[in-house]
Amino acid sequence: MQKEDLLGLPVEVSGWDAEGRFFVECSTLDSTGLGQKTLLLHHAVQTCSLIFIRALHADSFARSHPQAHHVERMESSERFGYSKLHLTDFPPRRNGGCEPKIPPEHPIGVREEVKP
Repeated sequence: MQKEDLLGLPVEVSGWDAEGRFFVECSTLDSTGLGQKTLLLHHAVQTCSLIFIRALHADSFARSHPQAHHVERMESSERFGYSKLHLTDFPPRRNGGCEPKIPPEHPIGVREEVKP
């Protein structure tokens, strides 16, 4: 992949680090035309963590609404003290395997329908 294929967006990243402490950090979200998203992060997070990303330079709606992302995997970065995070959007698209086959019984006998 060439550098020209990357689109960098200044973002604010927040979440909980590997020690369970809340953090807020500025970074650059790199995304490709194929939908791959990566960013460098100084705080140590765990694989499968949930982080929140908010665009810093966008319209007021985008700035005020962070988007949840799932840390798919991490690797060491060329920059000392940073990790490169590979991200996926959260929540993932639902498929039939996500929903229970038989809805759970409600404690007071009310039937709740699961809508597709």
